[in-house]
Amino acid sequence: MRIQNNIHLMYCLNIYKGESWAENFKAIRKEAAEVKKNFCPNEPFALGVRLSGAAVVELKKALPTFKDFLKNNGFYVVSINGFPFGSFHGTVIKEKVYQPDWSTKERVEYTKDLVDILTELLPPDEVGSISTVPLFYGKKENTKCEDNIMEITEYLAIKEGETGKRILLSLEPEPDCYLDDLRSTVKYFHRLFKGSENTKKYIGVCLDCCHSSVEFESPLDWYRMLKANGIKVMKVQISSALKAKLQSREEANEALTPFIDKEYLHQVRIHTGRDLLKFNDLPAALSGFVPGEWRIHFHVPVTWEGEKLSSTTDNLEEEFFALLNADGKKHLELETYTYRIIPGKKLPINESIISELNWLKSKMEQPLRF
Repeated sequence: MRIQNNIHLMYCLNIYKGESWAENFKAIRKEAAEVKKNFCPNEPFALGVRLSGAAVVELKKALPTFKDFLKNNGFYVVSINGFPFGSFHGTVIKEKVYQPDWSTKERVEYTKDLVDILTELLPPDEVGSISTVPLFYGKKENTKCEDNIMEITEYLAIKEGETGKRILLSLEPEPDCYLDDLRSTVKYFHRLFKGSENTKKYIGVCLDCCHSSVEFESPLDWYRMLKANGIKVMKVQISSALKAKLQSREEANEALTPFIDKEYLHQVRIHTGRDLLKFNDLPAALSGFVPGEWRIHFHVPVTWEGEKLSSTTDNLEEEFFALLNADGKKHLELETYTYRIIPGKKLPINESIISELNWLKSKMEQPLRF
């Protein structure tokens, strides 16, 4: 949905199961259509498309059919989630979610395919965005990434020259990856920008509010600092992490054991009041229990209210939304891919999505105050 200042509101379709294009298209025709009907029945609705490597191959053959569907049903596409390449639901994923990473040609070719698809789907006079892995998992240097980012940069420049359509590749920092906190991200972009003037034009950041909050950093500070350093933020994922102040091992086990699953990594940060401790997954944090404030990489709706836990929704400050609103030209995407594995009582999935969209719309409609 397009609101003032050319800002687009959407939710990421990775909340639904589906690795093939047929499964994705089914979810769009059924689930996304239901959400649109209840959220903006009389206005065009943006789809936050997620495409696996397999779905990309299938969609390239089905693009004319999909373009007709978009036109005839009031949908449009300005952004693609190109982060997870392989299976994303119902199997053990963990660190596999980053593979292939930016050290591989496979990631480059997959991303070129996403660029080709988005170029076809992107409405006239819009800038597109593709979110992607934050280079790779871990901190060990890998010089191949730089060359591959430069290759995709030049591809984006060529595409714009041929079609007039500009697409930004948005690296999405995440805990325990090469780009995780604000410092590592700004440092990398300073180095990247020295390689080619085009990197400033075509490479930016997808600011995931869940990820920044896990690192005990505010989305507002991230946005200000990225902007101050000339780093483009076209895509912002509006999302919340789990939060709790835990003083005993028993309390922690009771509250958090239900959130352990075999599918996803749930990186944990614990602020003791003096130190920030890091754990690569929830079981490791529970095993090495330390009292303090816990932040867990587990995407919950911005409207979610837990019984024993809270969320980092309060980390989404009014000034953050005011700045996004003032700057305009943004893709704001709700991302709650872990919804189906959240334990306890919850709304039906589409009702939850609609509640999040209404929440986000109300935030963006507030008067600008500085």
